[in-house]
Amino acid sequence: MTGADIRPRRDGWLLVAAALVAAGLFRQIFILTAAHSVGGNAWMQGDWLINLAGGPVRRGLFGTAILGLADATGLSALDLVVAIQVGLSVLLFGGVILLLLKQPGPDMVLAVLSPGIFFIAWVIDPASTGRKELFGLLSLLMIAFPGGGAWRIGISAALIVIGAIGHEINVLIMPAWIAALFLFPRPEIDRWRGMIIAATGLPVALSALYAALNPQPESNLSICLALTERGLSRSNLCGGAIEWLALPDNGPASVATALSESATAALVPLAWLLFVVPVARLFLSIPLRRPVLLSLLAGVLPVLLLYPIALDWGRWIAIQTTIAAIFALGLGARGYFGAARRFPTLELLIWLACALAWGPRHLPGVTVEGFLSLFL
Repeated sequence: MTGADIRPRRDGWLLVAAALVAAGLFRQIFILTAAHSVGGNAWMQGDWLINLAGGPVRRGLFGTAILGLADATGLSALDLVVAIQVGLSVLLFGGVILLLLKQPGPDMVLAVLSPGIFFIAWVIDPASTGRKELFGLLSLLMIAFPGGGAWRIGISAALIVIGAIGHEINVLIMPAWIAALFLFPRPEIDRWRGMIIAATGLPVALSALYAALNPQPESNLSICLALTERGLSRSNLCGGAIEWLALPDNGPASVATALSESATAALVPLAWLLFVVPVARLFLSIPLRRPVLLSLLAGVLPVLLLYPIALDWGRWIAIQTTIAAIFALGLGARGYFGAARRFPTLELLIWLACALAWGPRHLPGVTVEGFLSLFL
């Protein structure tokens, strides 16, 4: 599980998976730049620009830092946000492609053929594109990727802290990050692992506490005014995440309402199971060692806390599935799954078709156009 890196094998199925990820990256960049060209999107970029102008509020420290950096450099805050989103996307998608090419055999393609993995889920539902879980997932990928020195752990820790300040979802990715430090041990940090976890966990915990104590702003109008004073579009940026942040009834009641109004909500339990089956099939194809099982549980279970209180179920599914997929790819690159072909080609084709044809929606429900939306 933790031995030397295996020799990469350029299998055709792995190249197909890598091509899908590359297509997902292309689509993500297109969506982000299209939003930028019209003055931004109230969810994709508006959430990044929540600031402290309306008083203490969760995510406000992050947005205030973005505005401060934009003011200091003379750049547009919207330009800065989209540049960061594109940069993080290139690193995350590109890292997955490189990790795919380190896998021992074609069966490992199942790690990214779930309709719920991030590059497919984000493609089929633009509302999920470019959100702040980019920080948490990239921080996890950096640990799972073989090789590198202690510097990579430092950058990964910085990413999870920045992400937690920006959005509480990354606080729930933190347990997966800690699990990865044990699942993918690095001799150079063995003596310092506890210190690294404590030094990283403290600011993440403080960010969670700050978010819990300041769930809503005193005035979302002031948040919006801080943007319009800088020449940003009120109509494009203020009506989504910024407006939603101030609504007193967003929470369990909103989730219940959305479920009652969703035409496909009844499919969600079945869909969730089918989303995770490809990755689960991969893990269950070999005897599961206890550290791996515990790491998987630590990675995916915390995100369940969001389902009763937040609407973005498609995002939560994508995060959970992607955490499991990153663990699988990291283990595969270290030889944990061996090199033998185990799955029939027909089965791989079935999961490829599922990935192309359907997936989770941003709000509770399922879409049936899937990755094919790239070509529609």
